[in-house]
Amino acid sequence: MLRGADPSVAARPEGSLSAPTQERLALVACADHWPATALHSVLQPAGYQVVLVRTGAAAVVTARRLAPDVCWIWSKLPDGSPADICRELLDSRAVSRSTPILVMGAAPLLRAERLDALRAGAWDVVPFPFDAEELLLKLESFVLSKREFDQARDAALLDPKSGLYSRRGIERRVEELLADAVRRRAPLTCVVLAADPQLEDSAASTSGAPEVGDRVAGLLHSRGRLSDSIGRFGENEFAVLAPATNAEGALKLFERLTGVVETTPLVTSVPLPRVSVHAGFEVLDEFGSPPQPADLLRHARAALEQARVARNASRIERYHGNGHGAASHT
Repeated sequence: MLRGADPSVAARPEGSLSAPTQERLALVACADHWPATALHSVLQPAGYQVVLVRTGAAAVVTARRLAPDVCWIWSKLPDGSPADICRELLDSRAVSRSTPILVMGAAPLLRAERLDALRAGAWDVVPFPFDAEELLLKLESFVLSKREFDQARDAALLDPKSGLYSRRGIERRVEELLADAVRRRAPLTCVVLAADPQLEDSAASTSGAPEVGDRVAGLLHSRGRLSDSIGRFGENEFAVLAPATNAEGALKLFERLTGVVETTPLVTSVPLPRVSVHAGFEVLDEFGSPPQPADLLRHARAALEQARVARNASRIERYHGNGHGAASHT
């Protein structure tokens, strides 16, 4: 496990190596100015926003937050070998297997180092200095492959691992349920909940943290109400669409699911961290000007973030148009 990342710093571009927002995002982990500048000078005109971090640990934190289209790993980082960092990016699920990871070195790496990086998940090992035209052609092929894979995955309406709706599936489902709720003038609640691992739990192994989301997904799939539509939004984030459910019902739903998730032991080959559940919700109960389907999910997610940062005892917040959630549950 890489150490030393400061999430409040690592998720922001460092130095001056950032371009206006483009269609693609390249994450560059490099502590040396010259190769980082050279890579930026090639990628930015080709349509990439370049985000620079200086350690492998910062690369893992930033990749998890920004979902880059490609990751570049400099061969000489202060906190790990390229193989170590590749493994950490993939094992922690900071990036998916479809994300190209390229290792770049100032001198030809030893054959053993190149093979270690490739075994750990790197797509290629690029020498520095590099041939810019060759690099961009190769990168174009890699990124197109990632896009095609991601599009095929997102087209599926069910998450194959958990049996819950996929992100695309839950977005489709909210369109259907919202139209039905407006037609019948019946309330509809959207709850977005996050099961955040408590990594300070000394009794659990932090190496098992990526498995928490899978175990929670299984619990929600087996213990959710048949009338509700449940989807997986991210590693540990889930959306629940509850027809004919008002604000009071949303609180009861949260209470029941929280009890299931927080009290059921997450048993695997290694002890998993305990989880703490927070949630945000939006309720359609006025029909004069109903929200758009995307807004229902967006509002619930905004309320979730409010619940996560609230300093009071509330762990669930209802969305309000002024951006402030109302404390609803302790």
